[in-house]
Parts: sequence; structure tokens; C-alpha cells
Amino acid sequence: MCYIGIQVISNGKLISAEHRAVTNSHDARTSAAFFVAPSDECIIEPAKALTDEHHPPIFKAFKYKDFNSHYFAKHGDTETVLKSFEAQKG
Repeated sequence: MCYIGIQVISNGKLISAEHRAVTNSHDARTSAAFFVAPSDECIIEPAKALTDEHHPPIFKAFKYKDFNSHYFAKHGDTETVLKSFEAQKG
């Protein structure tokens, strides 16, 4: 959710890259993963400070539980999931 959440909250201004690591046989590498998730009832939406009449919201507001259900139903296909939460144009 974190990289999708960043995209929604920033109204499409920030897009996080998926994690990639390059290793070699000479140096040790340690990675730590941290998962932070809001409560199920938390509303995810573009930040009000980043939207106005010239920059309308790209995404509609949604509850985290609705996103989470949809994300797993679509097997983590982030492009499909994001399209489902796009705001109606017009």
C-alpha cells in the first residue's frame, strides 16, 4: 500500500519505485522491511493542499479496507487497482 498511498495522497505528483536490490559476492547486505498500514476505516485521499480548481483530485477518497480487499482480489496488480480508484472526470 505504501507506494500506492504515496501516489494517491500526492495526487499523482510522487510515484514510488518498487524495491530492487543489487548484490555482490564481496560485501554483505542486510535489508529490513517495515510494513505500516492504517486502520481499516482510515480514509485515503489526495491531500487538500495539493488539489484546487486547476489541479482536481486524480483519485477518489476510499477506505483502506476497500483498497485492501480490491488489491488482494486483483492479485496485487497495482495498475488495475489504481484505475479502480481514479476520480470521475467531467
